[in-house]
Amino acid sequence: MFKLRKTVLKTTLLLLSLFLVSNTYAFPLGQIGSIIGGLKETKILGSSKNKDPLNDIYCSSFVNSYSVTNVLTNFLSGMNKEKFISLLKTTPIIPTSVEEKMGNSMIKNNPIILDRKKFARLYDYLDKESQKVLQWATKLAKSEGKSLPYKFKFYIYDSLDKNAMSLPGGIILVSKGIVLDAFKFRGDKQTFLEFTLAHEIAHNTNRHYTLLLQRKLTMAFNNIEDFKNFFSLIKSFSDLKSNKLKPTEKLNNFASFIAQGLEKIKEKDISKLNRYSNTEKEADACALKELQYGFSKLSNIPKIVINNLPKIESKSINHKTKVESNDLISKMINLGQNYKVITSFYFSSHLDLHPSTKERYDFLEQVISKLQKTE
Repeated sequence: MFKLRKTVLKTTLLLLSLFLVSNTYAFPLGQIGSIIGGLKETKILGSSKNKDPLNDIYCSSFVNSYSVTNVLTNFLSGMNKEKFISLLKTTPIIPTSVEEKMGNSMIKNNPIILDRKKFARLYDYLDKESQKVLQWATKLAKSEGKSLPYKFKFYIYDSLDKNAMSLPGGIILVSKGIVLDAFKFRGDKQTFLEFTLAHEIAHNTNRHYTLLLQRKLTMAFNNIEDFKNFFSLIKSFSDLKSNKLKPTEKLNNFASFIAQGLEKIKEKDISKLNRYSNTEKEADACALKELQYGFSKLSNIPKIVINNLPKIESKSINHKTKVESNDLISKMINLGQNYKVITSFYFSSHLDLHPSTKERYDFLEQVISKLQKTE
């Protein structure tokens, strides 16, 4: 009984402090629930629930997303290093608005992106398909009382490989090969494009890339000062009164900090971090849930997906795709070193351990079976 009263008192004081500070900093009270939920998941508030957002292979619920403001960063500033690490591994802290700014900088004048005017017909087709899939994803998010975290943008990159990738802030790159096939042949090729879009939207909706980036950064942080610098940079985007830096300078400082962190861990053993087969499965599961809003039946999807992907015998990295990704990054000479490093992280993330072809097919069938039982 004493422990229960103590917990209730601690939570009440926390809510009261957040309420008082929220008025001072004009912090939206509606975000408090998301913050408390995120902190509970890290056991910071003593919750027994400790769901790993990178291991929810059945897409049971989307990750809570919220904008970080002065209130949150001030609240977090009292944490020790261990709690910082726990939070960064399980809760998306990098604001979506910051990611969008980074993504826009990385896409501007990018030589691998096909020109919209020269490839107008392909872009018109992709825009139509992507907006359709986005509507399905929005319906799925609304069914959970949530919304999509980004203002998604879609581009075609110059490759005949069958692939899709993301950059920060919901920027999705689809290969010319996938879009061209779907545009020419429709049918199964169009279904594969729609699944690919849904899959990549799911990665972003669950903020897999953000969480993977934060986990890798924790490996580069050597002391509490690194964490304080990290949150100080995030805070600078919302602290308009005391920070005189221009938006571009703030963004460049943040990009530089991230790039330096990623460079630090290049030589480190990150095998324990590579749990990407689980995020691939979650993205597949979420994609199927999204497609439910547009397809009368899903039974043909596993076969269509497998027939349009390179065959993988066992869990492994697709080395052909890895070589191509490195080649694409080498062409981005006008991005600057910091953004090239960050782009390399996003491009290589989707190359981590993928399930084998059979494992993926079986999993898709399993998810469809589960979905049918819940209808």
